Amino acid sequence: MKNIINRLSLVVITLAIALLLMVFYCLFYPYNPLEVVGPMEILSENVHKGDMVEYKVVFCKNTDKQATITRELVNDFHFTYSAVKTNNEVGCQEALLHLLIPEFAPAGEYKIRTTAAYKMNTIRDMEVVYESETFMVEE
Repeated sequence: MKNIINRLSLVVITLAIALLLMVFYCLFYPYNPLEVVGPMEILSENVHKGDMVEYKVVFCKNTDKQATITRELVNDFHFTYSAVKTNNEVGCQEALLHLLIPEFAPAGEYKIRTTAAYKMNTIRDMEVVYESETFMVEE
């Protein structure tokens, strides 16, 4: 009977150590889900309130996980756009994107800030934040 209790204790301790190692792996593994090459390039020449600004982003996606993308128009004023879900293919890509400048945005210098949020595993979420070059919004 004592031998069975000793073996059962050893099994429980081994499983607890294995579970702890798995949790540490999930929490601290150095994931790199997305690499963005430089700041996003603004392609639009003159941007006015109510216009679309065209920009280019070059990125390398290193995971097959789905991302939730949130974009913000940033200067002294922050305007957050609706989040979208995307699942681009793994590998390096170039995307041409458009963003509507609100009519109520004050004229001035702006950046586009993008946040890509990934759920890497059951206990770890990661965010990658990248910005565009600055551009002027005119009346």
